[in-house]
Amino acid sequence: MRALIRLIFLLLVVLSLQMYAREYRVNQVPNGTVFRCAMCHINPNGGGANSVFGVQVRTGFLDAIGNVLWGPALAALDADGDGETNGQELQDPDGLWIIGIANPGAASLVTNPGDATSTDVELADLEKTPDDFQLMQNYPNPFNPQTKIGFKVPVRSNVALVVFNSRGQLLRTIIDAEFSPGDYSVTFDGRDRNGSPLVSGIYFCQLQASSFTKSMPMILMR
Repeated sequence: MRALIRLIFLLLVVLSLQMYAREYRVNQVPNGTVFRCAMCHINPNGGGANSVFGVQVRTGFLDAIGNVLWGPALAALDADGDGETNGQELQDPDGLWIIGIANPGAASLVTNPGDATSTDVELADLEKTPDDFQLMQNYPNPFNPQTKIGFKVPVRSNVALVVFNSRGQLLRTIIDAEFSPGDYSVTFDGRDRNGSPLVSGIYFCQLQASSFTKSMPMILMR
């Protein structure tokens, strides 16, 4: 019995240490809290296989005790091969950010250096504050292969924009970040989270923010 209790205790300690390791590394890259564990892991909750950015960090940019060595060298690389460097995607193109200072750039413009499908968000209007959260119908609709999705944010909030199929299965998280009040638009390229093209059909884009949730149908015609 004592051996079993000791084993359970050790397992809990190991799991706690793994969770701590994931969380503290999030704060060792600029704007790391935007995508959190999804930056370095295939599983957005952390653990398991690393993303391409995670592999890059693990194999060449950790110190002797496992801290991330963020700087010009890591910032200059393009882990996911999407044409933007790690630094550009994290709003620190020169790799000058250090722990303890404010995150650079705007969180709403951060993209995931470990995901080539991660999407830039365009700010349409920051001067006029919207009255309510809104999800606009995508345009064009039907579309092939890309379409723009507009949304409005009345107060500073964490906003997620996701795509489901007709069976309610989550196919893609387009954005999941904190936004200031304003009108925004994002381009959806008709691909799932793995970068694979979706087949023709009806899909649903959903905006999630605070207590607001709204979905819109999108028709993809290949």
